[in-house]
Amino acid sequence: MQKVLLTALLFISMLVHADEKIIQNMLDGIAEVESLSGLLTNGDGGKAVGHLQIWKITVDDVNRIYKTSYTYQDRNSVQKSEDMFIKYLSFWGKQYQKNTGQYPTEEIYARIWNGGPIGYKKRSTVAYWNKYLKTKRERYHEKIIKKPKSKYCQESVQLECEDPRSGSGYNNFRKEWKIYRI
Repeated sequence: MQKVLLTALLFISMLVHADEKIIQNMLDGIAEVESLSGLLTNGDGGKAVGHLQIWKITVDDVNRIYKTSYTYQDRNSVQKSEDMFIKYLSFWGKQYQKNTGQYPTEEIYARIWNGGPIGYKKRSTVAYWNKYLKTKRERYHEKIIKKPKSKYCQESVQLECEDPRSGSGYNNFRKEWKIYRI
């Protein structure tokens, strides 16, 4: 019985860390989409600030949920912005999982970041997801190798990726994405 319980706890711990890893791996791509990696630090008429284009409501949400004391000025700090980004998406990703019974994907996280806690339901966030995918493909020199179409107005795209940060030689890996047609 203890072995089963320990295995279950280890599995749950791995899932929590997997979610945080997904969110952390998204930081560069989101920063590129939001602010050209920090070149444009004020957007949406001055309402979105910093390299991750954080709105005041996001700061308020993180402070309310985690009992933190981030200020609106903290949106200009790369480290504090990234901390808020991770906290925000971790919380709302868990809420998504609770509501749907499914684990959040990069798509879910990106659409929540763009459209708020239920951004994954909003049609308006589909374009943001596609922009994020395009940025990610360009950043990692991903090549599309297969495009099976489905009847539900989406494509399942398998990509072969070369990560330039992998040191000598390239780390080739495959990923599965959904690209929606608008």
